[in-house]
Amino acid sequence: MNTSANLPEEGKENEVPEYFSREEIISSSVIRVVLILVAATGNMMTRFIIYGKPGLRTPTNISIATF
Repeated sequence: MNTSANLPEEGKENEVPEYFSREEIISSSVIRVVLILVAATGNMMTRFIIYGKPGLRTPTNISIATF
């Protein structure tokens, strides 16, 4: 039985396998940051509209604006 097949190569004991390239990590991070900013901007605009127009201050809209 060959037990050396389960042993790491010399000098590679602490290396972590790379599942994604650096470019993939950077591009997905940029996309996620942009999506978060767009979502936060949309939520703030919804709050400003609900609080700015008295006719929209229904209990349902106020509960939506508080989340």
